[in-house]
Amino acid sequence: MSELMILPPQSRAALVGRRGHAGNPGRGPDGETCGTCRSYCSVNWHGKPWRKCELNKPNWSHGPATDIRKKDPACEFWKSL
Repeated sequence: MSELMILPPQSRAALVGRRGHAGNPGRGPDGETCGTCRSYCSVNWHGKPWRKCELNKPNWSHGPATDIRKKDPACEFWKSL
């Protein structure tokens, strides 16, 4: 298994419209989703699960601002499980 690439921090303004995605949703392989990507993870904060993309970890908030959905279309950084 190869190492995950961590993207450099981005400004909060750059995340507007992309939410917590590392790339642009829909630019990945046809039929793939965030839930089928190696970088998709669920973290527990305050006793509640938050779905995040590990590639966007430097920008994670402790809430929904940087959440992603399992069914979101894959981005260009999608990697198979």
